[in-house]
Amino acid sequence: MRSILATLIRASLAASALSVCACSSAGTPGAAKAPGTDQTLITRADLDKVNATNLYDAVQSLRGNWLRPRAADSFEKPSVIQVYQDNVRIGGVTELRAIPPRIVVSVRWYDPIQATARWGVDHGAGAIFVVTAGR
Repeated sequence: MRSILATLIRASLAASALSVCACSSAGTPGAAKAPGTDQTLITRADLDKVNATNLYDAVQSLRGNWLRPRAADSFEKPSVIQVYQDNVRIGGVTELRAIPPRIVVSVRWYDPIQATARWGVDHGAGAIFVVTAGR
């Protein structure tokens, strides 16, 4: 009985080790993303690749899903995606139309949980954080 149990434990450990190795290899779903593929960040280099007259159009081109709330959290007063420019809350995503892409250093997306943890309530739809050269 003891040898059967030991064999089962060894087989289970071997299977676990094999699955960990398989998931960590390149090109598989569990693999780490290559540098520069952070889907929560738009860099200056990314902005240089698009021809946009305002930041809203640039974000729409690069990460359009950032501009749409995932789901309504309230029928009476649904949350809106908040926009911050250099640590100052400037409003919703339409405010991105007033920002020229040439002055932007980076843009970062915060999901609702991260945004609420960082800035408090009223961030149930997430936040977009813009860093400009004038900072």
